[in-house]
Formats: sequence, C-alpha cells, structure tokens
Amino acid sequence: MHIQSSQGIQLKDVGIIGAESGVRLLDSTVNMERCSIASSGTLLLVENSNSKLVDCRMCDSRSGDGLVATGKFSYVAAKGCQFLDNFGCCVYMFDGAGGAFEGCTFKGAKEYVGMALKDVGTRVSAVDCEFSDNGRNGMAVGGGACASLDQCTLQNTRKFHGLAISDPGSKVMASDCKFHDNEQCGVFVANQASVTLERCFSKRARQFSGVAIKDKWSTLLATGCEFAENQHSGVAAGAGSSVTLNSCVLKGAKDFYGLGVTGDGTEVVSRDCQFLDNRRCGVYVYSGGKASLEKCISKGATEFDGLAVFGKGSVSNTSSELVAEGCLFVDNKRNGVTVGGGASVKLIECISRRSDTVSTNSGRGLSVIGKKSRVTIHRCNFGDTMNEKQKFYRVLGCFS
Repeated sequence: MHIQSSQGIQLKDVGIIGAESGVRLLDSTVNMERCSIASSGTLLLVENSNSKLVDCRMCDSRSGDGLVATGKFSYVAAKGCQFLDNFGCCVYMFDGAGGAFEGCTFKGAKEYVGMALKDVGTRVSAVDCEFSDNGRNGMAVGGGACASLDQCTLQNTRKFHGLAISDPGSKVMASDCKFHDNEQCGVFVANQASVTLERCFSKRARQFSGVAIKDKWSTLLATGCEFAENQHSGVAAGAGSSVTLNSCVLKGAKDFYGLGVTGDGTEVVSRDCQFLDNRRCGVYVYSGGKASLEKCISKGATEFDGLAVFGKGSVSNTSSELVAEGCLFVDNKRNGVTVGGGASVKLIECISRRSDTVSTNSGRGLSVIGKKSRVTIHRCNFGDTMNEKQKFYRVLGCFS
C-alpha cells in the first residue's frame, strides 16, 4: 500500500496485509489508530513524512523491519504501540529522522535490535517503553544519532547488550531506566560515544558488565545509579575512556570487580560511591589506568582487596595511579589497600582496618609490593580495630 498525499490521512481500526510490503508513506501526513500491519517485508516505511500512531501493531515481518523512518523531514509519534517479532529491527530510523515513543513495546527482533538509530540528526525520545528479547541489542545508537530514554526497560537481549552506543557524536541520556538480564552488558559504549545515566540500574549481565566503556573520547556520566550482580564487573572502563560516577552503588560482581579501570589514558572519577560485596576487589586499577575516589566506601570483597592498584601502561609505560580522599576500606577478605607493580597511590584521610565485630582485612590495612611502587599517606588510619590508633601496614616498597 503506497500513500502519497499533501493532505492529512486518517486510518482507524484498519488491518493491512501485504504479500511483500506493508505501507509506504511518501511526503505525507498520516494518523493511524488501532491499526495492524502484517507482511513478509518491511511493515511501515516512512519517507519524508509525518506519522502519528496510536495503539497500533506491527508484527511478524518475515524478512524486513517493523517500522523504518528515513529523511530529515520524517517524524514518527507513537503511543501504546507494539512492534513485535520482526525479522530485522522492530524500529529502524536513520538519515535524520525523528521520533517520540511513549508506552511502546519493542520485542522479539529475530536478527537485529529492538530499535536502531543511525546518522547525524537522527533523534528519538522514548518514555515508559520496553525493549526485550531482541536478537542483538535492545537499542543501538550510532553514526552520530541521539536518544533520550525515560523510565524504560531494556532486558534479556540474546546476543549482546541492552543499550549499545558507538561512533563520534552519538549520545544517549537515560533516566530512571532498567537494564537487566542482558547477554553481555547492560550498557556498552565505544568509539567516542557518550552516555549519561541518572537513577538507572544495570543488573545481572550474564557474561560481562553492567556498563562497559572503551576508546578515547568515549564518556560515561552516572549519577545515583546501581550496578549489581553482573558477571564480570559493575563498571568496566578501558582503552582511554573517561568515566564519572556520583553517588552510585556497585555491588555483587560475581567474578571480578565493582569498578575496573585499565589501559593508557583511561580516567575515572568516583564521588560518594559504594563498592560492596564484589568478588575480587571493590576497585581495581591496572595497566596504566587512573582513578580518583572521594568519600567512597569499598567493603566486603570476598576474595581479595577493597582497593588494588597495579602495573604500568602497555604503550606509555606510565604507572597506574590513584588518589583516594576520605575513603573507607573495611570488611575485605585480604587487604584494605594493595599497591604493586610500580603503581602510584596517594591516600588522604582514609581508613583501612578491621571492625570490632567482624574479622576483616584479614591481611593488612595496606600492603605495598615492589620497590618501584609508591604510596603517599596523609592523616590515614590503618588500625587493627575501630578503637585502635596503631597503624598496621606491610612495607615492601617505597613511601613518601
């Protein structure tokens, strides 16, 4: 069905079935309410058109996508719609198309993603939407496209991530969203893309991390978020990326760290965060990574340390670096803080010790390994108990 009209067209309670293609809108304005489209190819193609969809169903395309919108003059407003079980993408928007989705479901894309956004100028907002059970990603944003997510759920992807963002200029802002039970990561950021998370949680990534970010100029800003029970780490930052965490909780990593920071040029700033009950370390900085912790708590690492800083960068040969101010490292299996492999650490007004009631930091408050490792201490307490002022540390390296 081909629609091309400068006049507004109204379709209500219409079922459209096409052998090869569904509906094509070209240079038109169309309002569709309680309509359903089914065909073997793409169900709804919007080219330089405005389309308003209410309570519509676009399902079961056997070889194409659910909705495709292209061109900077295309705009789709959808409310209460279902894009289900399509072969390619449930929704694919590119070449400057725009859209607003509210209360919609993007589910069961067999080969690709729930929603794909591509190209500079493409911009979409989604409120109270569900992206679930899709083949590759719940949502993929690339090529400089932008998206805003509010109160959305991105879950149970079968191959990759709940949300994947890549390429220079690509940006996503998500607030009050849930990323959980995805195959690799809840959120994946790469190749100079940028993501802002506010009051989100990313949980139970089956293979990797709540958030993984890599590459120079890639950025993550997370405020008031929780990253919990992920297989690898709560947040994994590497390959020159930049991360800022404010008032976040990173807990229960099953294999590795609450926060992992690795690679030349990678920088993480963490303020008022908690790293709780992670398997190996609450925070691990290595291979030339840099981190700053302010008023943070790292507690309950079940195998090793509250904080571990090791090694040098593989390319630059610069030391891994960390500055911690006003932080607490307690209830960890081995050491509160471990520094080795030529790393450099500065501790200011930090506490690393055992509690009165629980056998904690069963090793030491601070352990320094290797002559080239360097630790600077200002007004810190490494007492054996909460009431003991004596400093407990093992020195195999250098202090200043």
